[in-house]
Amino acid sequence: LHKFPEGFTIGSMILAAGKGIREVIVATSVIGAATVLGVAAFYVVGNNVDGAVAYALPVAAGVTLYVAASDLIPEVNHHGGKRPLVSLSVFGGVALFFLIHLAVHELFEH
Repeated sequence: LHKFPEGFTIGSMILAAGKGIREVIVATSVIGAATVLGVAAFYVVGNNVDGAVAYALPVAAGVTLYVAASDLIPEVNHHGGKRPLVSLSVFGGVALFFLIHLAVHELFEH
């Protein structure tokens, strides 16, 4: 579920940097290939990754927070209220994921 917004974010950032659709396709394809490789690696390794998960999840969370803080939020603030739809889109996306999080936990924790 989280890979679609990730690809959309990467594609949006590449287009905003003035690159073309070819670069977007290459970058999102690399992300997709990395995902498939990660799934295959987990399949091969199996349940022997408990120790690695304790380190990998915080690193992944830190990278995500870094990208959000250094690229996305400054872009929203750059427009200085001239384009409120940009701000609303970002915060609407955050709210949507929070609602999905609540719904998933409500459905699967009972």
